Amino acid sequence: SAQMPTGSVLQVVSVTAKRYTSTSSQTFVDTGVTATITPSATSSKILAIYDSGLCYQDSQVNYYAIYTMLRGSTNIGNGGGGFSGDYHYGGADWNDKGYNVSFHTLDSPSTTSATTYKIQFKVGSTGGTIRNDLEGYSTITLMEIAG
Repeated sequence: SAQMPTGSVLQVVSVTAKRYTSTSSQTFVDTGVTATITPSATSSKILAIYDSGLCYQDSQVNYYAIYTMLRGSTNIGNGGGGFSGDYHYGGADWNDKGYNVSFHTLDSPSTTSATTYKIQFKVGSTGGTIRNDLEGYSTITLMEIAG
């Protein structure tokens, strides 16, 4: 059978849902946003993209949200486990600040089994609450790329 050239998109899975979640924890917790893909080859890469609905932080100076993505139970976020843009607002008035969160990663799961990706988040310092998807919807998109 013919094979697609390296870099070709083999399949796309996209899940859009409202998954309102809030946390005051400094430990990652699930947002409830997940998607599952079954790669067709162990050499395939998965381009995983997350885009959130409107999120809020409230009632605390100098804290922020950190988001990450897991493949199964493996954290595939960068750096200290979160994605590079720690999502926050500065300035004198921190109350009820709204923002959108978007990030992506290129993963190498090395499997042909069904693989679930999920989004987690936490606050970066004590004393505040982060509210994910307070308004709007989140989308997680998984694209299988031929390796």
